[in-house]
Formats: sequence, structure tokens, C-alpha cells
Amino acid sequence: MLEISELEQKVVDNLRQVIVILRKKLSTQPKFSNLSNPQLSALIYLVNNSNATVTELARNEDISVQSMGVHINYLKEQRLIISSKDPKDKRKLLLSLSENCRGEILEFKRISDLWVANKIREKLTDIEQEQLLLGVQLLEKIFSD
Repeated sequence: MLEISELEQKVVDNLRQVIVILRKKLSTQPKFSNLSNPQLSALIYLVNNSNATVTELARNEDISVQSMGVHINYLKEQRLIISSKDPKDKRKLLLSLSENCRGEILEFKRISDLWVANKIREKLTDIEQEQLLLGVQLLEKIFSD
């Protein structure tokens, strides 16, 4: 059986506590059309990447293509995304944001980003902000596959 060092246990406990606090704080923020996390994640991915296939979106969210397909169908029904044939490979469908959705999601993202940035600015010095960035990069290293 593997043992957890005292330091590792402290990190795990603190990380778990921060995640709980962050979830509570984020749950009080405005929602975008009451979308599920995978649906919102897909829209934000499309903001950052212009277009994507269902497979790319599923990989990004770490869910099956079939599950992402259900989410994509809902987003299409809501007229939040559109699909078109990939000009390079006519067998593939590329998904992108509808014009209406693009403006709305950009504004939602701006407000959300501003809320987080203000919390960081209010509570942390410039040096602490740099340390936070390093911490976030370490978390990405730990949890990215």
C-alpha cells in the first residue's frame, strides 16, 4: 500500500477545501442560459478556437463522443451553435457559434473573467499573483493528460 506523506496530505486537504469554496462562489455567479458544464465548456472552447468537431469537444471535456453529441444537439436546438462541412474534409462537420451566441457568450465570459480578476486584484499583491499563476500551471501539469 502506498503511503501519503504529511506534506502531500496537507496539499490534498487544502486543495479539496479550495475546490469546495470555489464551487460555492462560482455557483452564486450569473449562469449562461442554464447550460450544463459540458455545454458551457463547448461554447467557451468554440469562442477560443472558432470551430471544432464533436470529437475535439468531447476530448476537451473528457467525455465520450456520444455524450458530447447529446449536448451538441441541445445547443443546436437552442440555436447557440451551427454546423458546416469541413472544407478540407467533407466527411467532417465543423461546429461554430451562431452570431447571436458569439456576442452573448463573449459578454458572459468577460463578466465572469472580470469577477475572478477583481477577486485576485483585491486579495493578492503582484508577487502573490505571480505565485498563483505558477500554482495554476502546476495544477495543469498534475491534472492534464
